[in-house]
Amino acid sequence: MKTPDSYHRPDEIALKQQAHLIDCTWEGATVVELTGQVAELFPHVPVFSRHPFRVGGEENRFKDEIRREPLKITDEPMPVATVSKTYSLIQHRDILASVFRALKMIHIDISGVESSLLLSGYGERMHWSCAIPNMDFDPGDGHALVLRINSLNSVDTSTVLEITFSWYRLICSNGMMFGLKDSQLRRRHIQSLDPEDIAGYLKEQLDQLPKEKSLYATWFNTTVEPPGLGGWIDEEVAKKWGPHAAARVWNIGTSSTQASTARSNRSA
Repeated sequence: MKTPDSYHRPDEIALKQQAHLIDCTWEGATVVELTGQVAELFPHVPVFSRHPFRVGGEENRFKDEIRREPLKITDEPMPVATVSKTYSLIQHRDILASVFRALKMIHIDISGVESSLLLSGYGERMHWSCAIPNMDFDPGDGHALVLRINSLNSVDTSTVLEITFSWYRLICSNGMMFGLKDSQLRRRHIQSLDPEDIAGYLKEQLDQLPKEKSLYATWFNTTVEPPGLGGWIDEEVAKKWGPHAAARVWNIGTSSTQASTARSNRSA
């Protein structure tokens, strides 16, 4: 199935991870966004090294320094953070390479897929996201759900490693996002990144897809009338999500109902 370009914009989980990346950036430093295939983005991902945190002959017994290594021959190393002696540095490049290899192990090739890479000011924080090919499906209304994989990492202890799956669905200007249940791998930087471990996690999550697809198809075939929708939004949605989200759910729900009614009338 050919997916419209608009379906491949960042989904809700990706946006939350990106917000973490941006919010943690010191003093409003810019965040760089790059797009392209994984192989094209890989050379732009910085590499970091670990050094004793010292001045002259005095070394801090509890801290190490993290430096960004030069990407160009004219660059100099740049200190970006201090971390605990027990902290395990996981490179951004290792995340991309491990996820890429893990997907290959379960027979998914993303080498030709357009992806998005966000890097904070000194590259200390990274967010990477792309769609999983051949996993999108139509629940029955002509608007596809696209499965995406998102990765968030830092080398300055501001966030743990996160790898998530999420569905993304776009209908006109109303964004409708769904997250796979229990679809988040979070790992503190205390061990190496093993592609086999990631492959096991990814396969476990992908095994849930038939159940997820069945659930969304059931939702699509469930009729909801506006009178019943209002009570649910006022009592349930507003209390759990707040009035602004409740208003958005109402607008999406009633717009969809009106659109469905209009289609039915035209068909009649």
